[in-house]
Amino acid sequence: MASPPAAFLAGSGGFFRDVTVHDLDVARWMVGEVVEVTAHGAAVSDPEAFAAIGDVDTAVVVLRFANGALGVIDNSRASGYGYECSTEIMGSRATARIDAPHRRNYEWRTPGAATTDLVKDFQERYPWAYAEELDAFARCVRDRTRPRVSGTDALAAFDLAEAADLSWRSGRSVAVRYAGTGYEIAGATV
Repeated sequence: MASPPAAFLAGSGGFFRDVTVHDLDVARWMVGEVVEVTAHGAAVSDPEAFAAIGDVDTAVVVLRFANGALGVIDNSRASGYGYECSTEIMGSRATARIDAPHRRNYEWRTPGAATTDLVKDFQERYPWAYAEELDAFARCVRDRTRPRVSGTDALAAFDLAEAADLSWRSGRSVAVRYAGTGYEIAGATV
């Protein structure tokens, strides 16, 4: 609902590495490899504080995928009203939407308005996902199987976050190429 404390922000690695990296990871998993990253950012909630650390609190990232698809990620460190996280995938024959669940499964409807509660943060939004991650890891150890997600996947998401940061700071789109163990920009590893 609000940005983290200044001490956290100063050591967070920056907006794209701390916030957007998760969406970049999901985008690769859902759509495929990325070939171009364009990022725009602004400091909206507290411009002076974010300027002091050379960072932003709100950004839009446009991804161009190798298969021709486009992706748009919009993030903000603070929403004020509650934690909101959703995904929408639009195809030629259907659209799938994964929306933010609510603390309770009802809404209040009054003349001209409908209200529902929102969760306060990612820990309240994803408790079952964190439990499943731990269970999946334990199954891999017990069954001696490879995890579905590898360190290479984490590195690829981090590389894309680096490309987003470079795009925001340079004001230009950044072409990337997946090299099997991470992404490269103009022939140099990110």
